Amino acid sequence: MFTGRSKGEEAVLKLLTDARIFFETEATFHFSKSYRFDFYLPEKNIVLEIHGRQHREFSKFYHKTEENFKARQAIDQEKKELILSNNIKYRSFDYTSQRKDSIEQMILKVARYLRIPINSQTS
Repeated sequence: MFTGRSKGEEAVLKLLTDARIFFETEATFHFSKSYRFDFYLPEKNIVLEIHGRQHREFSKFYHKTEENFKARQAIDQEKKELILSNNIKYRSFDYTSQRKDSIEQMILKVARYLRIPINSQTS
């Protein structure tokens, strides 16, 4: 079933759920224009953004032109600045969806950042 989430977002969703951390997905804020954020953890006051390759590299699959890619990067930067200027912590995590080890490494980084013991995950 297609959820509209990336593989990286699905992995973080599972991590947070298994660790019993309260979170919101596709979070919006009164100051954030129409931007949505992958995860907001209100008890920790943190926004997590999960970035696939299309946030780092130009690809015709994701962006029709180099200008579209640069516009996407500008939006990512604006989202970060909006969050930080409103006293919310912001962290983005990169991964490559084609590589399972990339998602696993990203999950380890998220777990370390949030201080989630790895043994709290279920397979």
